[in-house]
Amino acid sequence: MATALRQVTSLGYVRLEDRRWPDAVPLGPGAVLVGPAGVFAVDVLRTGRPRPGGAERLLERHSVRRRRARAAGAAAAIAGLLHPALGRHVCAVVALVGADPLPVRSLPEDVRAGDVASLVAWLAAEPQRLKPHVADLVVDSLRRGLPPALPIATPSVRQVSGVVNPRPLAGLYDRIRRG
Repeated sequence: MATALRQVTSLGYVRLEDRRWPDAVPLGPGAVLVGPAGVFAVDVLRTGRPRPGGAERLLERHSVRRRRARAAGAAAAIAGLLHPALGRHVCAVVALVGADPLPVRSLPEDVRAGDVASLVAWLAAEPQRLKPHVADLVVDSLRRGLPPALPIATPSVRQVSGVVNPRPLAGLYDRIRRG
């Protein structure tokens, strides 16, 4: 997915990744794309192996419906950060990774979904809605309004237990021989 998102930068889009979302569920491995066709809140869903029944049935799975709702919530929050004239150019997108080729579809809640290659082609074909200088202003506004997400820190053994064995394998051989 990261490679595909890099492709859209060649189309004139700016990626904002790992951001905190106001009043919305975090998108996880998603991103915000700002470019000529508008602003896109992209949520990524890894689907695993393609299943029998084709990609069409994939769109009705619970995990995809849940991601649609998350992307729609994030798009609404992003639109709230922008001037109303620009907020109407915000679109929610669910990118399906690992799915069979699936052309971009418009789903309920005004969410678009499709496999990654189809989404990149769709973005390239979309008409220009934002002039380059306006897109730059939107990027600056979103960088201020969506600060970087804090890294998730995993506690060390010392923080959890308060005690650290400097030689964790010391005495293991003796315990095995006795047992």
